[in-house]
Amino acid sequence: MEKALGKYLYCVIDCGEEKQFEAIGMGEPGGIVYTIVYQDIAMVTSDVPDEIYDPIRKNAFCHEKVVAEALRTHTVVPMQFGMVAPGREDVIRILAENYAELRRCLTKLANKVELGLTVSWNKENFSEEICRSSPEIERLRQELARTDPDLAYPLQIRLGQLVESVVEQKRTLWKELIFRELAPGAIEVKVNDPIGERMVFNGSFLVDKAREGAFDQLVNRFYLTYRQGFDYKYSGPWPPYNFVDVKLKME
Repeated sequence: MEKALGKYLYCVIDCGEEKQFEAIGMGEPGGIVYTIVYQDIAMVTSDVPDEIYDPIRKNAFCHEKVVAEALRTHTVVPMQFGMVAPGREDVIRILAENYAELRRCLTKLANKVELGLTVSWNKENFSEEICRSSPEIERLRQELARTDPDLAYPLQIRLGQLVESVVEQKRTLWKELIFRELAPGAIEVKVNDPIGERMVFNGSFLVDKAREGAFDQLVNRFYLTYRQGFDYKYSGPWPPYNFVDVKLKME
């Protein structure tokens, strides 16, 4: 028995007409990507079996590719991965019930993109930087090297606490530095949780499309000034996932 078809939800765009996109939709085989319109906004969707979609690499890439294709020509409010509505009328109801919030968010994000920046200590610099910041850490490391492994646990706990404290202090300083140097070139900044011990900054910047080149130059100057001992990853432009503050009413 064939599974019922649903409508996979990629993003909402500022569009008052029905249209199709070049991207291929979710599922096997991928379907046509098109809009379902309510007033002057539209859901970008495709027909899929009404089931749970796991965020495996292939599915996540397909979702992102469709949203990126819509972003080329429209302001987008990206949907979370894996959202499926039962049918066309359900999509229209979702758009209608959330219209005011979606319209507000589309206005906020109009002609804007998200750019990402992460800064991490490189492997060689991390230990040196942390030890230089706290003589007590170096003393504990030396003491641990001389201590019987069966008796070392309290020292390991103390050392871990000290390292964590110094890392958090450094992250605070980097956040202040980056906000001072880069935030003036962005409309809004979102600081995300660091990934791993060596990451000192993980942030997203909402930037006007017309100012993207100028912001690139700001980041480049920052990198040239503060690159010693650190690894940088600057990415984008992306759909503005980190700046969407709409929680859809689905029922």
